Amino acid sequence: MNYFAKTDINYEILVWCKTNPMPTTNNTWLPDIEYCLYFREKGVKLNDGYDIKHKYYVQEINKLDKDLYGHPTIKPLKIVKSHLLHTTQKNDIILDPFSGSGTSCVAGKEIGRRFLGFELDKNYYKVSIDRLNGIDKNGQMSIFTDFENV
Repeated sequence: MNYFAKTDINYEILVWCKTNPMPTTNNTWLPDIEYCLYFREKGVKLNDGYDIKHKYYVQEINKLDKDLYGHPTIKPLKIVKSHLLHTTQKNDIILDPFSGSGTSCVAGKEIGRRFLGFELDKNYYKVSIDRLNGIDKNGQMSIFTDFENV
């Protein structure tokens, strides 16, 4: 029985299909899929735009950003931005209770959303703050950062 069928909640299962998953499987299935559960109240309007309405994304593991920000499970910014563009409005607040390297917060900043991120690991907390300020794990600063909005 579907619990959500009798509530005022809609849900979707979003999928990231990785084209270059880690080859180490330890006698299990290849880790080439990640899921994201999305819940919203019935009646909440989603934004239009064919390019942002996908429930599945086919993209490689974000190796460049893993190296740049030193986080082992960093998510592709393009996917996160697309999801947030589809599901949020200007000035909405994005909550990421497991912020890690700050991808959700960076995406929110880039598309004009407010954000609140929590991270217990002090090292990753610093990574996310630095990333919002255009600084990578080596202390290299980007010249393409808008410092006034952080």
